[in-house]
Order: sequence, then C-alpha cells, then structure tokens
Amino acid sequence: MNKFFKILLFAMVALLCMSVVSFAADEVVDSASEQQTDDTFTVFCLGNSLLLHGPSENIGWYGNWGMAASAEDRDYFCVMQKLLKNDFPDMKSEWYRESVYLFERAISSSLDADYTDVLEGAFGAKMREVMPDVVTFQFGDNTPASEITAESYAYAMGQCIDFCRSINPDVKIILAKNFYGGTAKIKGAELAAANKAVALVDLSVYNLNEYKAGSLYENSGVAGHPSDLGMQKIAETFYEVIKIYAAGGEIEYDFSLIIDGNAAKLKAEPMYEEETVYISLKDVCTNLGYLVSFDASYKATCVSFGKERIIIPENCQYIMFTNKLVKLSSAVKTLDDGEIFVPIDFFNALGMKVEYYKSMNRVIVMS
Repeated sequence: MNKFFKILLFAMVALLCMSVVSFAADEVVDSASEQQTDDTFTVFCLGNSLLLHGPSENIGWYGNWGMAASAEDRDYFCVMQKLLKNDFPDMKSEWYRESVYLFERAISSSLDADYTDVLEGAFGAKMREVMPDVVTFQFGDNTPASEITAESYAYAMGQCIDFCRSINPDVKIILAKNFYGGTAKIKGAELAAANKAVALVDLSVYNLNEYKAGSLYENSGVAGHPSDLGMQKIAETFYEVIKIYAAGGEIEYDFSLIIDGNAAKLKAEPMYEEETVYISLKDVCTNLGYLVSFDASYKATCVSFGKERIIIPENCQYIMFTNKLVKLSSAVKTLDDGEIFVPIDFFNALGMKVEYYKSMNRVIVMS
C-alpha cells in the first residue's frame, strides 16, 4: 500500500507541476499577444507658444494651451486629434506635446554647433518613453532672424531631425515653415526638408490678420497669435500629412534630385530597376556644370570638369576616373537614341555622398 500511495502522490505532484508550467506559458503568450496587437498611433508635437503656453497674468493670458485659442479644445493640438477621431473612429491614438523654446533661442549662425544637450533636455526622455510614430515640428518663430542664415537654420533643423531618428529610426517627421515666416527660415526649412527627406508643410501662409486673434486680447504679443480659425488652419495643414501616415500610407512624391540642398532640373524621367535608380547623364552633368562629349578613341562618352575626365563605355559597369577603374553598382544603360543613364552611385565615384530615400522618391547628393 505504501508503494501504491507513493506512486499516486508522485503522479499528483507531476500533474500539478505540468499545470503550473502550462499556466505560466499561457501568461507569456497572452502578454506577447497583447504587445503584438498594440496598434496605438502616437503623435509627438514639438512647438512653441502656438502649441502650448502656460498662464501669464502680466500679458493677460490665462490659458494653459496654444496661445490665443479661445479654449483648450480650439488649439491646433486638440483640433488635430478631433480630425483624426472623425476619420479613424476605431483607432487608438496617443498625443503628446513639448515646448522647444530653448532650442529655438539657441539656434545661431554656426554650421558646427552641437544642439544635442538642449534637444535632450527639451524632449529626449519623453520621446524615448512614448516612441512616437509621427513627430511634428512647429517652431522657429522665436529664433532671432538676425543671427541665422538659411544654411545655419537648415543645419539646426537637420540636427533636430537626426536626434528624433536616433530615438526611433522609423519615425515620420513633418517639418513646418514657421508661422511668422522670414526669408532665411523659409529657405532653411526647405533645405532641411530636402536634405533630410522629411515632409514639409507651410504655416507661413496663415500669417495674416484674418487668422490672428487681434482685438480679442489687449496684449499685442498674444493678439498676434493664431485665432481659433488660425488654429484650425494649422491643424488641417498638419493633418493632411498625418492622416496619410495614420492609414499606413506614404506620401507620393514626384522624383527629385537634390544636389547640395538645391533641386536639380531634370528633363528626362529617371529609370528604376529593382532597388537601383538611374538618372540621365546629361541631366547630371548639366546640373553639375560638367561637359559631355563622345571620345572616338575610347568609343565612349567623356565627362570633363576642370582637369578631370571620366570615361564611360557603353553598357559597362566600370568607368575610368582619374586614370583608375571604378566599379558601379550596376552597368550604365545606353538607350537606342543614345541617351545614357547612370546609377546614382555614379556620384560616389565623383567623391560625393549620395542617399536614396525610396519612400520619398528622392535622391540627395552632398559634395
């Protein structure tokens, strides 16, 4: 009997252990399932007083939301949320906002300044916590116009973009031309958007009295901020891009070639083959100021600039540059009409840096 009870006891203990292991496994699976089905769409807004300004009695502002909006649900931050809810009623979304006023004020004419510390202090920890899908840039109005150039402003915006991408490489960024405009800031925003391949929207078109609070506030600083109508327009402008990302889509862009921040003028449409983009050699040389000719001795196309020459044989993967053979990622293509197309790493052969942003159909070249 003792032997029987021992066997029975052993069987019961084994069964209990199996149940515990099974229960623990179920817990892990459920937890993983919850993580995988978390479809929360997260938007992180960076801005200035148009986005958020606390009460300030000395200027007659008592709200704690986007300055000059008549109520919290009328500022552009809240209006964007309502627009998303209307179009995607079943979507779970989370929205966050942070002021980057100190970053705005720190931007200078320097082309080698390091803004990492001020960006980290402004929103770094919070962004790591929430890992947003989309980040909106609505700032620059408080940057002293006399202390910047278009290039230095673009440089600062570029650092902010890179900082966000260092936290989440897949984040979608929407950069805005600032509300109050300014030649250097507008041009700088365009340069930054082109060089960093981010979406660009224009808020400066609303810098008109019809979109400002005006006589609703005695203080001219507050009165110069967007009214409810202005806030609505800003929200709609950002949302036109946000809704595309919310639907899982990408913005459709016409092909563009950006060389040192300037859009190249192209006469021929690019060619695509798998992951390779080909651009007309004639277009490339025209935009770089190079000369193109046919060298009968080599039976090849010759590109000349300064004292340098590039020999490009027909349909060959190798080119000769500074008396050295350089291998391209793919062979040069020569069409029936004689038009030559080169893969974009042709720029690398010239000692330039080239990047292809497929989602934006954009090639960016930096010399």
